[in-house]
Amino acid sequence: MISENPRYAREFLEPFLGKKVVIGTSDFHYVSGRAVAFVDGTKLTVLINEKEIMIPVANVETISEVPEIQADYIK
Repeated sequence: MISENPRYAREFLEPFLGKKVVIGTSDFHYVSGRAVAFVDGTKLTVLINEKEIMIPVANVETISEVPEIQADYIK
């Protein structure tokens, strides 16, 4: 789990901004989309099929960059 400390979370997540990513969450969901913003040190905004969703940083278990061709989804 990513630390809820906003500074640590920002340092960890900022390299992924603007990139296509897959995110595994603590409630066993997976999200694939473009990471677009880090909001208030507590939420990550992800663009999925032209819709923005916000994921609480506390729920992010894993994040990794994926190829641009990968489909956007929420599972």
